[in-house]
Amino acid sequence: MTQKFVRYSPDVEQEEPDFEQTLQQVIDDMKQHMRGSLKTEGIGLVVRNAHA
Repeated sequence: MTQKFVRYSPDVEQEEPDFEQTLQQVIDDMKQHMRGSLKTEGIGLVVRNAHA
């Protein structure tokens, strides 16, 4: 079975009006998590939030 892909063009996406605010919130949350990992991990190093 073959898949049909949609070729990218600007009209494929819909710009979200609060994208910049949402992006900043994600960045702030990640920074807070990383600062908190110093205490919670107990290894004296910042541990980033990631998945495999």
